[in-house]
Amino acid sequence: MLLVKTIVKQSPIHGLGLFANQNISKGDMIWKFSDGLDLEISPVEFSNLSSYEKGMINFYGFHSKKTGNYHLSFDDVRFVNHSPEGNITIDKSIDDIEYPLVAKRDISKGEEITQNYYEFDESHSL
Repeated sequence: MLLVKTIVKQSPIHGLGLFANQNISKGDMIWKFSDGLDLEISPVEFSNLSSYEKGMINFYGFHSKKTGNYHLSFDDVRFVNHSPEGNITIDKSIDDIEYPLVAKRDISKGEEITQNYYEFDESHSL
């Protein structure tokens, strides 16, 4: 679940992107897993989905290196675009179903929120 104010709009990186709608300080937690809202899908459950459903999960979600499950968030965090330098990162010091995301540096209101996808999903195709 997103913990900061954001807005989805056209991105110069790709399609739609997630933008900060408030100033975010370095170290602020911006997202954490929300049981009952975010989905964790086992490999067996994933294998039983249609190719269309699998494609949607692979595009808007990810295969977790931590759990081995597929993950799909219910909120707009799915619009975070990839950047090798990303301004958010995984906080591995907090052990949850999925690691929370924190700001790697100060993020200004209006700035696009980005993450290096390979940090959590080595097999992700861009």
